[in-house]
Amino acid sequence: MKKPLKITLIIILILLVGISAAAIWQRDNIKAFYLGMKYSSPDEISALMDDNDKIIEDALKEYNAGEIAELDEEQKKELESGALTEQEAIDIVLGKKDGKGQSTGSAKGAKKDETDEKISQQIAKMYVLKAQYTSALEGLRSSIIAEYKALPKDKHTTASKEALGKKALGMAASLESSCDANVNAVISELKSILSAAGRDMSLVSSIQTAYNNEKQLKKAYYINMYVK
Repeated sequence: MKKPLKITLIIILILLVGISAAAIWQRDNIKAFYLGMKYSSPDEISALMDDNDKIIEDALKEYNAGEIAELDEEQKKELESGALTEQEAIDIVLGKKDGKGQSTGSAKGAKKDETDEKISQQIAKMYVLKAQYTSALEGLRSSIIAEYKALPKDKHTTASKEALGKKALGMAASLESSCDANVNAVISELKSILSAAGRDMSLVSSIQTAYNNEKQLKKAYYINMYVK
């Protein structure tokens, strides 16, 4: 990567993940920056994200949810375009349907009571939200890079870099805020389901922890990729 482009991406990505003079005090962003600089490669951080996924997988065992399958790249694109509905995506995550929308029959052997089914649906919705958010974030990253590359040479200035970085920050903040709201809605629904059934509420804490970790690690991933 050419040095001017890398320098610009460093500025953009620092802004993109919210590590700025206005946001440096935020604990999550400080930790994300620390993690991003601590590890030698993005692959190491990806491995941490895989480990983080196990928090939810382990919690799900109690609710007879079966094997959880994350959406693949093609399914993510279909979800983004509307070719795949949210419920269809949830069914794929729970192994009830394949990528073509056909029933897999894999859930037949596992009988769930109504509460477990409701819980499984909400957990699967978290995986769908993750797919939507990460796809949107990757799309933002690609668009910002493309926009920089499209600038005339005489526009490769500090002012244009700052403007592009602020634009990215605003869009990323909007994405995160939207995702937070959707996750909070899922958590609220889960609390209601668990409370009504007299179930242990520890699942809620596990989901919140996993979600916060995922955000930190995703920010750290981009910091490691472009800043280190």
